[in-house]
Amino acid sequence: MEMKKRVLYSTLGLIILFYIYICWLMLGYAIPQDLMRENFEISGKEFQEQGEYPEHRGGGWDNYTDSFFINSVMTRYSDSTFVNAIANAYTNASVYGDSSSHFEALYNGQFDNGEIDFYSRYWAGSKTLFAFLLIFMPLSGIRVFLLAVTLALLIVACFCIFRTNGIISALVFAGLFELKIMLYSSMCLAFSPDILLTLIGFILVYGAYVKKDAKPLLVGFFLIGSFSAYWGYWAYPVITIGLPLIYMVTIDNRYALGYRLRDYLSISVCWAVGLASTILVKIVLAGLVMGIDDGADKLLLRMGNEYSYGYRFVVLRSFIADEIKTSYILPVVVAGLVLCLIAILLNKKYIVNVVPYVMLALYPIVWAYLTSGHLGHYFDKTFMVVSYYAIFSFAIECIRDKIRTKNIT
Repeated sequence: MEMKKRVLYSTLGLIILFYIYICWLMLGYAIPQDLMRENFEISGKEFQEQGEYPEHRGGGWDNYTDSFFINSVMTRYSDSTFVNAIANAYTNASVYGDSSSHFEALYNGQFDNGEIDFYSRYWAGSKTLFAFLLIFMPLSGIRVFLLAVTLALLIVACFCIFRTNGIISALVFAGLFELKIMLYSSMCLAFSPDILLTLIGFILVYGAYVKKDAKPLLVGFFLIGSFSAYWGYWAYPVITIGLPLIYMVTIDNRYALGYRLRDYLSISVCWAVGLASTILVKIVLAGLVMGIDDGADKLLLRMGNEYSYGYRFVVLRSFIADEIKTSYILPVVVAGLVLCLIAILLNKKYIVNVVPYVMLALYPIVWAYLTSGHLGHYFDKTFMVVSYYAIFSFAIECIRDKIRTKNIT
């Protein structure tokens, strides 16, 4: 009977969650277009001035995708607010006829004169937030807003790490965050959801540590996985599970290894179920409401469905080699690996401790393998920060434990 109640409550909770998702999207499409038009047109000119992929110190903005956000906020696919919310359409002004046509449409104010195109595998719920913000500010203002929120959450996350692991660990995380994820990239509309959810994940892990109860993390990371699929275009969602769980490993070492691995895997599965279920519901609704069934096809294309298992490894090897060759963070990573080796040589018991770090360090590799049809963009390599954070977290844990042991003796 208890199990039946849990299933019933879980099902009811999911129905309510997706109902809220759809209502939030409908709210964005209920905003009159005239209230946003002026800032929308300013945003189009800002896109034109910046180009499609402006970069800064190795990080950058994906204006190609960001323009989908801004364009689809103003696009009305039908008279029904509900259908508009499900469609996630954007205007592709056919008069220009190339891959940058949505840029030209934005710049020339022709967003409502062209051909309607769809991103039916995404919901991008943050568009409703951007719709409200467009009433008051253009794209540049929205990016300052995103930066401010990111900075606030980063400070809170670093404070959590400081409280549990000390100042060195907090500084290492902040340094890697800036080096690889980068505050600059957090101002990108496409990238910001994953970055913000990652920082929220750190705060959730700290809350579980304070309460000495990891069970709420199962629900918490289910929601983070679901939000990753709902809120944006999931540029690199693996950071939303990988980085917080590595932080959890650093504060969990007093428990038995098997117990810990079970927790990490359970939380990861909940995250994956949240991500996959939200994608599935979106694709099914797009098919039922509009008869558009390209969402699954586009998703499979992104996953490299035409690749053989062997060719996936070829793509993965090329991806890793390119990351090693081009990454300015490589000397820092080498230094971290040397620290890990020294720590193990000093005390071989650390070989056991390295198991969960290795498991989580492989998450980006698994993600890259599963999405091999979409590798090659400069931002794809950003999620390798999970592996780098695992390396440095393990090294810091081992050295700190060695110092603590020496002080005791």
